[in-house]
Amino acid sequence: MVVLTTAVGVSQAAARPASVPRPASVPEPASVIGSHPQSITTGGDGNLWFTEYDTRRIGMISTDGVLTEFGVPAASGLKDGIAAGPDGNLWFVASFGNVICRITTEGAARCFPIPTPDSAPTGIAAGPDGNLWFTEANPSQIGKVGVDGTMTEFPVPTANSGPTGIAAGPDGNLWFTETRGGRIGLITPDGTTTEFALPTANGRPAGIAAGPDGNLWFTESSQIGRITPDGAISEFPLPTAGFTAGIAAGPDGNLWFTDGNQIGRITPDENVAEFPLPTAGFPPSVTAGPDGNVWFTVCCPVDRIGRITPDGTITEFPPPASRGRTVEFSVPTPDSQPGAITPGPDGNVWFTETRANQIGQITPDGSISEFPLPTASSGLTAIAAGPDGNVWFTETGANQIGQVTPDGAISEFAVPTASSRLTAITAGPDGNLWFTEANASRIGRITPDGTITEFPLPPASSPNGITLGPDGNLWVTLGGSSVGKVTTDGNATLYPVPHAANGIHAIVAGADGNLWFAGGDPNTVGRISPDGANVTVFRVFAGGCDCPAPALTPGPDGDVWFAGIGGPIGRISPEGAIKRFSVPSQSNLGGIAAGPDGNIWFTESDGNLIGRLEVAGGGRARARHHGRPAGRTQSDR
Repeated sequence: MVVLTTAVGVSQAAARPASVPRPASVPEPASVIGSHPQSITTGGDGNLWFTEYDTRRIGMISTDGVLTEFGVPAASGLKDGIAAGPDGNLWFVASFGNVICRITTEGAARCFPIPTPDSAPTGIAAGPDGNLWFTEANPSQIGKVGVDGTMTEFPVPTANSGPTGIAAGPDGNLWFTETRGGRIGLITPDGTTTEFALPTANGRPAGIAAGPDGNLWFTESSQIGRITPDGAISEFPLPTAGFTAGIAAGPDGNLWFTDGNQIGRITPDENVAEFPLPTAGFPPSVTAGPDGNVWFTVCCPVDRIGRITPDGTITEFPPPASRGRTVEFSVPTPDSQPGAITPGPDGNVWFTETRANQIGQITPDGSISEFPLPTASSGLTAIAAGPDGNVWFTETGANQIGQVTPDGAISEFAVPTASSRLTAITAGPDGNLWFTEANASRIGRITPDGTITEFPLPPASSPNGITLGPDGNLWVTLGGSSVGKVTTDGNATLYPVPHAANGIHAIVAGADGNLWFAGGDPNTVGRISPDGANVTVFRVFAGGCDCPAPALTPGPDGDVWFAGIGGPIGRISPEGAIKRFSVPSQSNLGGIAAGPDGNIWFTESDGNLIGRLEVAGGGRARARHHGRPAGRTQSDR
């Protein structure tokens, strides 16, 4: 074995203090697909905690494999490092949100902004001084945050060095890797920094951990490195070349690390063993578990949490069979053309059948009931759950508003203005239902007992979508490429939307406090702030798909989900990150809704199907599943 030794030191002391704690709201625990688990650590509660790179969630897994996921503030964005804090909480960095966050073992989270913008925080570790220490890759700084959120930042002497991993050393200092700079750094609790150059050029050190031998151990490109407290570095080439990332001291007195599709082990006397994973994937992080084993995360292309015993036996916790699966249910009436869809107040999902002139109800397990309308050729267009425990819908052809009770009793109410072309309906803040009249350029209100009032909008404004906004007002999309805010007394304010020459369509309230709409230009979804000042448009369909005016719904994960004619199902995060999911039948999609069961439900108009994308699940560990289900499911009653 080749051993190279060096010690080169550079010292600098500097600090920029800042005290900028900021509270944030805490969403409810939930589960999503496509999480990409990253960093993992053991919490003070005896569970393993990990970050999910592609979601705003923190995961917790017990030593027997039971998984819980917690939603965290939307501003946190992408998450990287995580560490147990001296206060009994878990602390993690969120690079996209440029914040440091803490989460209690009960799941309550709060984030604190980093003073330096766009700092790209990456690693975090508890220090010997009762603070948390973290790396900032972009400005090449080390940050310190107290348990009260007060932060101080210290520049690293080498510019553009890209500090990444960080760990507390046995000498009372913090040690960190400089990936771009090819160095190992040391910072004292008072902020004095020393750097040690690696013997290997372009070694790109990443993870770092304190070893049982009183030294620090770190990962490099196809090597494991060791540095003594006085800066002497040794490097140990690995048997197989791979991308090494995470490293941790194991409960067996050895160092464990990730290496390509393997978990590696190196003893303090430099003996290396490698253990291939049973499934494809890259393990980015590893930690000592409370059960005497080593735990690790796996992502890309599969998302799993793994456990390896000291003798190398690996167990992975895969998703339930349904996780990420799309299941399709045939509508009993042939060629019914299912269209709009909504979660019902009865725990079921309700949808329109345009050609069959019926309202459909589907239970979470896929049992479908259908209810014919009294009026023939009614021209069903939209559907929504009402505050009165019933489901309400629009009949464009009949120019009526309909109501269906949970047991299928239907009532219909004529709209005063003839040929108004009813397009959308939503529950309002006042206990009534509100709807749009595109031809009449009006907003309508209907009380639970069927009394209708109409409010004029500007001439030729052609309202399309409607939703209740986070500000307590009604928001509508207008054919003239505008978004309107309407109070419950009918006063309207219009906001023009750029790049929407073809008009805009559906609109929903997002979990981020903004309004999201289907853009007028093909393939786009837009976001507008409640004050109308900030408008952003995102292209959501890729390639050659010309899929205008997708249907939208706020998802159970804090994202907005969309589906369009000829396109896949997708979700867009508050920051604009987009993921897409194929539909087995590849048929044209009509409506989309988040169901009461935590899954995404959608209609397939030409396939005569109701689809369910299973993003909810049981308590077991789970991962993204890109395969198609073994078959369709249909249950009729």
